[in-house]
Amino acid sequence: MKIKKKLIIFDFDGVLIDSQQNMELSWICVQRKFNLNIPFKEYKKHLGKPFKYILLLLGIKNNFKKIKSCYDNASIKYINKIRPYPYVLSTLKKILKEGKEIAIVTSKDKKRSKIIVKKLFKGINFSMISSPEKKFRSKPDPDLILKTLTHLNYKPGDALYCGDTPVDFETAKKAKVAFIFATYGYAKLKFKIFFRFYKKKPYKIKYFSDLLKIILLNICNDKRF
Repeated sequence: MKIKKKLIIFDFDGVLIDSQQNMELSWICVQRKFNLNIPFKEYKKHLGKPFKYILLLLGIKNNFKKIKSCYDNASIKYINKIRPYPYVLSTLKKILKEGKEIAIVTSKDKKRSKIIVKKLFKGINFSMISSPEKKFRSKPDPDLILKTLTHLNYKPGDALYCGDTPVDFETAKKAKVAFIFATYGYAKLKFKIFFRFYKKKPYKIKYFSDLLKIILLNICNDKRF
């Protein structure tokens, strides 16, 4: 018997919003203030991971709080450079109309996430926004998805997670929820490389509106999940 997905959880950057220009401008501010010779293209390779972990991967071993504060302030300053991807708003409204709940699980901090949602997603009711915090490990650990499921009273089989990076896939896999890969996001070139080891590839969407076909036709219940 098929179990219809009742909760649709989304990654934020690269799935709901295109924030690359915002990120690049914010990183340039960090470069200038802290005299870092690390181009944005290197930072971009690690999108989807927690900010502190990205800094460590880039060889930055101190000033974490000051760097994050600088980055966050610049990100809010350049918030007008962030846009929802095409069809996101209309598709979310249709998903809600179908009686589904929607939530966000992101590596972006909650303060900035809420500011962006308030500015760009007026009239869209996200049941929950989960961001990194001390009590819960960040992606690719499943804590934030499991926290969301528990808080909203769902089981893993009731939900799916839509992400755009291998980190998102690993997170969904560990949480035992279905996964949809947004190929238009930030990890376009990694899809074929990362998933070549899997006999059954995750479902993928070329446009955000393609998600409706998966949800409404309920095709995301096969054994690949």
